[in-house]
Amino acid sequence: MASAVRIRLGGPISQRVGVICLVLTVVSVGLVGLPERSRAGGGCRFAHGVYDQISNQEAEHALVCLLNKERHEAGSPRLDQNKQLTAAAGKHSRTMKRVRCFAHTCRGEPGLESRLRHAGYLPCNCFYGIGEALAYGVGANSAPAVIMRSWMRSPKHRVILLGGGYDDVGFGVVRGIPSDADAEGRIFTADVGYRR
Repeated sequence: MASAVRIRLGGPISQRVGVICLVLTVVSVGLVGLPERSRAGGGCRFAHGVYDQISNQEAEHALVCLLNKERHEAGSPRLDQNKQLTAAAGKHSRTMKRVRCFAHTCRGEPGLESRLRHAGYLPCNCFYGIGEALAYGVGANSAPAVIMRSWMRSPKHRVILLGGGYDDVGFGVVRGIPSDADAEGRIFTADVGYRR
């Protein structure tokens, strides 16, 4: 498991403080074991679908449902799926696959804040907060419920996905893994944000 944290919140240009960025690597059986079908995924369609059973879009919808269930249990408000964040997250997942990179900024790509500006989520003449979580899984560990469970087992990932006063989320899911575009797995990017 690799994990790194940077915090960045923003406002009008003169008041910028800083992007919570978290990384989680989910590989085969090593980190999360075989998928459980207990609480994780209950009531979320496609939550247990692996790389060859459901589409990337179905995986994204399952992740929104799973995250909102986790947020409800934690007493946090639900997040709305945002088209701009979804587009940015999808583009980043595709970039990680294409350039064989597992990081918040890959070769030839701008950082999260610039990616969200390009997608149209920013700029805003407002205060904002943005964050990102990454993961990939192979085989049975490519199911959305397994990825969400792994993020929830990581204190740093729980902070970004359950807290932060966020209102919006976008998931980007692609088949393959950063080290092998043809692998039987998936790459996941979660971008979250608020604008006030």
